[in-house]
Amino acid sequence: MSNKTDNGQESSCGMTAADTCRRTAAIRALASEDPSLPYREPYASMLAGSKELERTKGIRDNYESNSVPGVVIRSMMIDQWLQEHQDEFEQIVVLGAGMDTRTYRLDLKNIKWFEVDEDEVISLKEAILAENRVDLANDGRVARLKLDLAVDLDSLFPSLEQEGFRRES
Repeated sequence: MSNKTDNGQESSCGMTAADTCRRTAAIRALASEDPSLPYREPYASMLAGSKELERTKGIRDNYESNSVPGVVIRSMMIDQWLQEHQDEFEQIVVLGAGMDTRTYRLDLKNIKWFEVDEDEVISLKEAILAENRVDLANDGRVARLKLDLAVDLDSLFPSLEQEGFRRES
């Protein structure tokens, strides 16, 4: 496993950005299997991959089994807030989108989503979706942008606007 990020920087834990995204998806997938939680992520297991699910189960088993990971609590809170306030905005930019599935899980049909992440991450996500024959394009309501913001932050708004983002919204 490589321990460099897309921009060539060493990762302190030996994981690439894509590895970290798959780990996060695995955490959400495992929580989704817990019938005591009001949380479901139908695509998280697929995006995590079987190897990362097994690794993450091993890590989880070393901690209290009845604790809810912070990433899941955060996801649940963001989901709830978006559903309660969905009439207040027309577009959402998800920076560091990773293997997030919110754009597909939530029934927010009037919102245009812009998922932004490093090339490695977006390419992996698209490959996994294609390999599993899952079409989550949402009729053009989701645009994925391959940007490494640590290297090229200045291209964020021009790239978003090229995909239909409106600054005035």
